[in-house]
Amino acid sequence: IQPSSRQRKKPLCQRLLRGQFRWRLMNTKLVERVCAPLTILYEPLSVLLALVLVVASRWALFRSIDWHFYGQVMAQFNPGDYLLSLGLLIAVVLVHEFGHAAAQLRFGLPPGPIGFQLYLYIPAFFANVDASWKLKPSRRIVIDLAGIYFQTVAASVLYLMALETNFTPLLTTALASDSLCLIAINPFLRFDGYWLLADALAVPNLRTLSQRLLAHYWKRLLGREAPGNILPIGRARAATVTAYAILRNGFWLFVVFAIVRNLSRLYAGASATLWKFLSQGLDGVRSLDGALVASSLIRMVLFVLLLLTMSALLANTAVKVWQLARAGVEKARCRPQQSCQSRRTRMGGN
Repeated sequence: IQPSSRQRKKPLCQRLLRGQFRWRLMNTKLVERVCAPLTILYEPLSVLLALVLVVASRWALFRSIDWHFYGQVMAQFNPGDYLLSLGLLIAVVLVHEFGHAAAQLRFGLPPGPIGFQLYLYIPAFFANVDASWKLKPSRRIVIDLAGIYFQTVAASVLYLMALETNFTPLLTTALASDSLCLIAINPFLRFDGYWLLADALAVPNLRTLSQRLLAHYWKRLLGREAPGNILPIGRARAATVTAYAILRNGFWLFVVFAIVRNLSRLYAGASATLWKFLSQGLDGVRSLDGALVASSLIRMVLFVLLLLTMSALLANTAVKVWQLARAGVEKARCRPQQSCQSRRTRMGGN
């Protein structure tokens, strides 16, 4: 899901630091033409059958597959299988975005365009769902879940095909798709899970308001002066939003810690990894193996994006720490001045 296309375009240096870029792939008319027939999947009977398919396909898979044998097969994954799996995965993820657009059509709203983006240099598709803000929260929740709904149904079809044919790329794609669904439902990333929680709590700008609430309660805990009513929400929602802020900060601290812990090893081996992919690509050129050339280049690009993702996370963390430290120093400087002014005011009053 794309949050809002009406936001002002940020400067290039800021987008490079945050790794945020977007490109439109499909306009509104094309998206509507593709998704109009898919609205039938939101009929109650269709939803019921889809849920049965999702549960049954995964139960059949995990009941019958030999994971040790599958690991051995994966070790012999050839470039052609890799490219086929990647192509199928891209198609499945695109179906995810069609789910969001079809849900908007189901509720009588025009779908937005679909495009490709880098979020912290992580490649992903997006669907513009600005029009969904006209709906009540319960319907927005349906739109939030629609992408994962479509994606799990598509993966279920691949699971059944894999069980029938024993074709490894089908199984690999379906497993990768389910892994991406788990990432998408994570509320600490600005993907579907974040918007789902925001709509469930009826708090549109959840990230900003959760940080404000956390700062509010932290000041009160330290005995400092804090505004009495920071948000027009009840105590239960305020407690939930505050808990979200604590968990979100803990999640990102864990991510940064894990990156720092493995950073030296990863960057030390980065040149060797890149050279490995480059050598494989050159071998493909010599042997006229187009699949080897393409898979090597794709892996190289994805590895570079991984390095950029970790660098962007560390850089953004450093910037935030610097901003907090500078704000703390400025507040510390202001307190003596405010104290002197208050004493002068009292003396003048006497």
